[in-house]
Amino acid sequence: MGRHEKRRRRSAGLFIALMVGLALMGSQAPSEGASPFRVIMAPAQSRILVGEPLYIHVYVVSESDRNEELAVQPLWGRSIQISIRREDGQTLEYGGLGTDAAAPDVAIPLAPGMIRRIPIADGPVTWQSDSATAGEGLVFDQPGRAFLTIRAVFRWGQQPIAFQSQEETVMVTLPTTAADQAVLETIRNNKDLALALQTAQCSTDTLKTVNTLVETYPDSTYTPYLKMALIGTLTTRPYSDVNTQDQELKKALAWIDSLDAKAAKTTGNPFPALETALYRRILGMDRLGQAEAASRALQDLARRFPHSGYLLPSDTLARKYAGADQTPDERVWTLTGR
Repeated sequence: MGRHEKRRRRSAGLFIALMVGLALMGSQAPSEGASPFRVIMAPAQSRILVGEPLYIHVYVVSESDRNEELAVQPLWGRSIQISIRREDGQTLEYGGLGTDAAAPDVAIPLAPGMIRRIPIADGPVTWQSDSATAGEGLVFDQPGRAFLTIRAVFRWGQQPIAFQSQEETVMVTLPTTAADQAVLETIRNNKDLALALQTAQCSTDTLKTVNTLVETYPDSTYTPYLKMALIGTLTTRPYSDVNTQDQELKKALAWIDSLDAKAAKTTGNPFPALETALYRRILGMDRLGQAEAASRALQDLARRFPHSGYLLPSDTLARKYAGADQTPDERVWTLTGR
């Protein structure tokens, strides 16, 4: 194993160990009502630039002596809620993408002692859709401290169980480099670009603009998030011919490799979207028909993010590539090692 590979795994592992350690020490959100679960909810970053996506991590720890299952609607304003208070006194109840459509429950199975991250489907805190409490725009649109309180409501059988975090502080700063300033100026008032950062997907109209920003400002703080939008688009969109598909998927895999390599050189917490990037790697390889490589990529994700929300028995790729000697569900349980 190379030096960068060891450093990369150590960086991701230290962050996960810290989160899990806090949970096991009891620094978790208290439950309203008795349940065999503990929850820790915290921002993945303590400092961000104006307009930078803020990732929120939600972990559930099962203290039950039997297999349990939680039902979750992993959307902002549904199972996961967040209140944001700024230094100037303004407050915001963040509503995510503001969708009113009914969302199906996601089943989160938990074996005794298992720790699982709850993925939030509509992405990091980035853009606020128009609401009764705030206009439309970037959530973190000015420098200063932001104070966050995160709440979660899950369903355990027919019983709703609620958790609330302690107030967390995030420092928001203005960009200081020319590249960061230029990218922020481009996305500040452009809803489609901001949503590309939040959803890790590009609309047809924004794909060219995002690609131009990535090529023009490769060292910007915002560029990894822009790459995630390109990766998300190229690995999921339909293609009219195989040659174009293969070219675009290989381009996405190269971007994932670049994000992974950069994370290996970064001390402290890894890039907050790295877990998703590694999952996109599996998807890209699967669509290219690279079964053995996809299986290795899944094992890599499991080693580096053992509590990943992508490692669920319900996930198609996890079931497909976890192994061949057991039933699909047993393969994923073996993969997680819990």
